[in-house]
Amino acid sequence: MGLGISGDVDGSSVRPAIGLPVSSSSVGSIRKRQGGFAALVLAVLATSNLFIPNFTGSIFTEPTALSLGVATIIAGHAWISDKGYIGGPHLLIFLVALTFLPGLLAAAPHHYGQSKTIGLALTLLIVLVTTQIVGRWSLNPAFLTALAVFGFVVAVELLTIGETSTFDGRASVLGLNPIDLGRMASLGALLCALMAYWGRGWWRGLLLVMAAVSAFAATTTGSRGPLISAGVAIVFALLVSRRIASPATRVVGVSGLIAGVYLLFRGEGLDSSNRIFSQDSSGRDSLWSESLDIALTTPGGVGFGGLYGHVTLTPGAAVTGYTQYSHNILLETAVEGGWIALAGILVVLAISFRYLLQESNTQTGALLLTVWTFAFINALSSSDLVGNRLLWVMVAVGLGLELRRTRGDRTPTGHLTTTLRPTRQRWSDQSP
Repeated sequence: MGLGISGDVDGSSVRPAIGLPVSSSSVGSIRKRQGGFAALVLAVLATSNLFIPNFTGSIFTEPTALSLGVATIIAGHAWISDKGYIGGPHLLIFLVALTFLPGLLAAAPHHYGQSKTIGLALTLLIVLVTTQIVGRWSLNPAFLTALAVFGFVVAVELLTIGETSTFDGRASVLGLNPIDLGRMASLGALLCALMAYWGRGWWRGLLLVMAAVSAFAATTTGSRGPLISAGVAIVFALLVSRRIASPATRVVGVSGLIAGVYLLFRGEGLDSSNRIFSQDSSGRDSLWSESLDIALTTPGGVGFGGLYGHVTLTPGAAVTGYTQYSHNILLETAVEGGWIALAGILVVLAISFRYLLQESNTQTGALLLTVWTFAFINALSSSDLVGNRLLWVMVAVGLGLELRRTRGDRTPTGHLTTTLRPTRQRWSDQSP
């Protein structure tokens, strides 16, 4: 089951140029395979910067470059197939790009600012490409399945080959950032737990085990943000999503989450677990306070990559040099891009969230909305505008759903399918 428009055919037979009849079921099967491949590419694009290292250092083997290149080809084919259709989501992305211009011009040229400018351009390309792909194909459940599998694999790696000699006892794999690995393990726990809600029999049991393993592995990274984000996202799914409507389910789910967190962390043996419940904010409190002051007093922004010269240089800041950012996507945008850029970000976030909320009465829609929430809460405490790629991909998913709807409205053979289904569907029952 997809989201939005079911396809470009109306159920009748389709005849190619050579005159041989092709059944609509055959065309549908091909489109499902295409959609599944595109979904897998988007899953890699959304998370590759968190857990896939570039061993050779070459751009030709860099996971982001490879996945973005393939996704761009798929999106270009989709756009040509749509006869160059330009919809509201396309224009919105263009307007957001315009709101970034003042911030790009405000800072004096330096290496970090230049690399961040390139990163922002690539981020907008990722949003555009993802929007076009989702606008052409209904987002295959392979996207969510891949994210869950990636998260669980990272969790297993943390527990089996994780290194704890660095990062103050925080587990890492191949020297990668523990925060990023914590995000992946927490994402795996989040998706496996929610998929278990729709599962049954041994499949549900397996998903619950995977969720528990992923959640425990996430604690070894000593990162609170991803764990908090996963917990809040689950509570959000239970309380807000129209797909999970039972009051009893909400009460049991929230209570179980609270009890699980308490049981998981009441031990004092792991340094990483102790850090999770410590008062250490890694300097974020002062950084957020200073960033807010700068944002209020500098409405035009200090320029993307220009925070370094406007904050108190702590020992950590002195080491990292110019690569300073607010560790909060909204504060960062306001400080570096100015109020205009902040307005652009808020508008695109609100519109994307609205479109996903409209789809939350379906199983896939509820999961997508939950991942969107998880990514957004993470972006409020860690990484920068460029690094929070999962959020940008999820924003584009919301825009793609609207593009799919508007494209169907203008296409004679396209038609909208209702997603209002009062009966529960299980994850294992759902077809692409």
